[in-house]
Amino acid sequence: MESSTFETETYYPDNGTEIILEEEPKVVFWAWFQMMCLFLAIVGFLGNLLVVLVIIRQQRRRTSTDKLILALAVADLLTSIFIIPIPTPTSLPYGVLGELYCKVIYSSVCMWISIMASVFSLIMISGERYVAVCYPFRYQRLFAGYRPDVILCVIWIVSFIINTNSFYVSFVDTPGVNCTVKFPTPEFQMFFGIVLFLVEYLIPVIIMLLANVYTIRALNHQARSLVAKRDKRSGPALKLLQARRKVIEMLFIVVIIFVICWTPDQIGYLAFNIGLVEVDFLYSPVYRSFVALAFCNSCANPFIYAARNPNFRRALKELVMFSPIGGSIFNQGGPGFTDRFELSQTQGTIRGVLANGRKPSLHACLEVPGSSQKTASTM
Repeated sequence: MESSTFETETYYPDNGTEIILEEEPKVVFWAWFQMMCLFLAIVGFLGNLLVVLVIIRQQRRRTSTDKLILALAVADLLTSIFIIPIPTPTSLPYGVLGELYCKVIYSSVCMWISIMASVFSLIMISGERYVAVCYPFRYQRLFAGYRPDVILCVIWIVSFIINTNSFYVSFVDTPGVNCTVKFPTPEFQMFFGIVLFLVEYLIPVIIMLLANVYTIRALNHQARSLVAKRDKRSGPALKLLQARRKVIEMLFIVVIIFVICWTPDQIGYLAFNIGLVEVDFLYSPVYRSFVALAFCNSCANPFIYAARNPNFRRALKELVMFSPIGGSIFNQGGPGFTDRFELSQTQGTIRGVLANGRKPSLHACLEVPGSSQKTASTM
């Protein structure tokens, strides 16, 4: 995309007459990367704004899952705002203003804080679902009441602390023309790059994948027990498990999209920090394509919710029609099922195990009412 601008020059001869000289038009090119960032920012902002509005306008009491997904949407919404391209100054002033620009604007520290908050929110969503399925008693202690709000505050504080490194490596380049990034030593840059790769990408990905895989396995185990039992009580419980599995599979897709979007960027930046590629690689079309793919993750989740969750589609319709948003959206049981129902079912299992003088195990927690005798006999 390009646009034309004209430069004019005013000339005053000796008689005082004003003469305006118009030079040839200069073409200003809009780089494809800036256009892509602007497009992703608009899509991400609108999509995540809809998710935020849908959740906060629920008439029912929000669950811990709702709060965590709301936090994820807020973090992605802020990321979408911060990726909007801004003009680059031709020169920077000396002093506090120049240093502030380099440490905050040039380093995009606000964007990286929101990205880290998004990553940690995904970890908490995966962990929350794992605990809810495998450790329902602990779930009530860990995620009841105000505890999810405390967890979210800790997430943002940790995200800010991790990204304070930009305050120590971003400076105004002499003689004050632009910003530069300087590490104390190459060894420190290598150490910093490896730690950042582990904290921002590798460890979160491993935690999220393992948590989702074990959660789905536990749900499959419960479903097989219910199908084998086939009594009147197993019908509602099986329906609950099927609904929960659909939502957890949706959240698992969110994790997979995160891995796909961020893997090229993280590997490329790690290669730069450990010295495998030169700094010019960070400004190449290849790496900028990696960055654009990473930014796609901030606007992908609303589309996943709309494609995989009929309750979310219903809530969107009610939002557009200015109707009250009733029922549940991300609650695994859907309308008519709650975590309290699930917990009462698990309590019945554990009571049956305790009645036989046995200590409840994780396997017992994954069983359903009616199968406790079988579990106790095999312990």
